[in-house]
Amino acid sequence: MKILIINNKWDKLPNFRKSLKEYNYDIIDFHKIKRNDYKRYDLIILSWGELYEVHENPEKFEEELELIRLCDKPILGICLGLQMVAYAFWETLMKLEKYYKETTQVTIMKDDKVFSGLPEKFTANVDHRRCVPNPKNFDIIAVSYHCIEALKHKEKEIYWVQFHPEILEWEVNGHIVMENFLEIYKK
Repeated sequence: MKILIINNKWDKLPNFRKSLKEYNYDIIDFHKIKRNDYKRYDLIILSWGELYEVHENPEKFEEELELIRLCDKPILGICLGLQMVAYAFWETLMKLEKYYKETTQVTIMKDDKVFSGLPEKFTANVDHRRCVPNPKNFDIIAVSYHCIEALKHKEKEIYWVQFHPEILEWEVNGHIVMENFLEIYKK
């Protein structure tokens, strides 16, 4: 299985590298991505990011947004990756009343294979300012006390999570979602 990670930030993605050490993957910075790059990969992960907000700078993400719309491969969007998927499918993004950077309890609302092995309520890392309040094209699969935390496209294999399953340092179990996503589509 070959994985494409679209890096929506300028760092070296150390947490992804730990999570993916047994996988074959490429990391391409968002400003270098081309809409048809997905064709060479089996699955796509959209990273978090802090440089730009997609709704304020859609021109900076034009190729990535088009890749998301065209892609027929499984996608996992994380944090800003969630915002990218939302924007690509014309969902509404809302600014939260405050900035959340904490561990929080996430409640599974709909049984899904990405939550395999997790209890109905699990702890995850959050670091976000925005959310998707009323998704039209996605099913809500998990929530926290302040927003929707995970969604799945109603027709495609596209997941997005607001929390950070790639962060392994804290005492949480949200990383199991990342492990499950990779295992589901392992070839």
